[in-house]
Amino acid sequence: MKAENTSQIRATVRIPSLVDSVGAIQLEDLLRALPAIQQVKAEWQRHRIVIRYDPTRTAYDAIIQTLQNTQFSPSDTAWGRLKLKWFRFIDSNARDNANAPPPACCNKPPK
Repeated sequence: MKAENTSQIRATVRIPSLVDSVGAIQLEDLLRALPAIQQVKAEWQRHRIVIRYDPTRTAYDAIIQTLQNTQFSPSDTAWGRLKLKWFRFIDSNARDNANAPPPACCNKPPK
């Protein structure tokens, strides 16, 4: 999965209840229905999903909330909670950068 533009974020979420290909297909269909999800790949052998999304149009929290409302709840470990905080920071940073004014050119002072 290669990023098509700089505003995409790639996230890997561990899903302990993802144990077969039928569940993987259901999970991919569920997540593809969300806005701003650009790519979803469920790896049921490794019990995880890889998601590529646009942080200016959705947030990692929304994806996790959607998963928690289904039978595919993400793992609730210390590492998972740390990743949640990290992706909140990345989402916030990407939204701030998307709304920032263009940088000054090297030969012109900023206005």
